[in-house]
Amino acid sequence: MEKWNRAACISCKHFCSIEDEKPIVWHVNYYCPGTDKSMTFTTYPSIEAQSESTLASDNPKPLNPDEAKVSFPEIMERASEAMSSNYPNHTFSKMLATLHQEEHPIWTVNFLTHQSQTINIKLSADSGEIISHKAFSLKDLT
Repeated sequence: MEKWNRAACISCKHFCSIEDEKPIVWHVNYYCPGTDKSMTFTTYPSIEAQSESTLASDNPKPLNPDEAKVSFPEIMERASEAMSSNYPNHTFSKMLATLHQEEHPIWTVNFLTHQSQTINIKLSADSGEIISHKAFSLKDLT
């Protein structure tokens, strides 16, 4: 793995998985336009480089996490409320949260349910407003 110059790279995605009582481990993805590669760093138990890869997107949008005005705990609360009210017969075993840039910063929260479905909820990172929600099964994607 070559040495990374963070100043030449752009932050493009922050991701975490929440499961039971395990610590939250953030995966922070940086894209370096000079190499067309991305690097993922994890934050727990210490900040460490994890992997270098070719970016899946041709045009990654820079993410400025400071533009995310609503706190992560509040986003998780709103997403959980949206899941409970829109999908009352579902219970989840794992939650995946991703902060990424579209027109503005967006949180995408996926609940992996015991009913073999994924519930996808998108929220505005600057207002906390629910943008969309849907439930789907992995077999729906094939």
